Amino acid sequence: MSSIKINIDHIKSTNQHIKNLSSEIGDLENSISSIRISIDHRVAQKGNIDQRLIQAVKAMNELELKMKRILVFIDESMDQYIEADKTAKSPPLEKEKSIWNQFLDGLTTAYDST
Repeated sequence: MSSIKINIDHIKSTNQHIKNLSSEIGDLENSISSIRISIDHRVAQKGNIDQRLIQAVKAMNELELKMKRILVFIDESMDQYIEADKTAKSPPLEKEKSIWNQFLDGLTTAYDST
């Protein structure tokens, strides 16, 4: 059986990069909102500029939320992988004896003591 090898440090580094990108998208979202507010109302109505800026802010917000969900998914997946890896590397637990084996052990002990 082949083993699965995951480079945890690389994934953490990539996750940090995604976090930085998400933050930049949030900053862009705020900048566009500021620009939208600063544009004269009459100018914003021409060419539907106001609605386009609202759509851009909404799209960036959705993208930022998706990226944050990806970050949470990656973090949780890494935690689960680390736990699974620890479990796989730990020595197996002694199997619980069946009732029949316990009975035979009891008979053996009783026979040995006589």
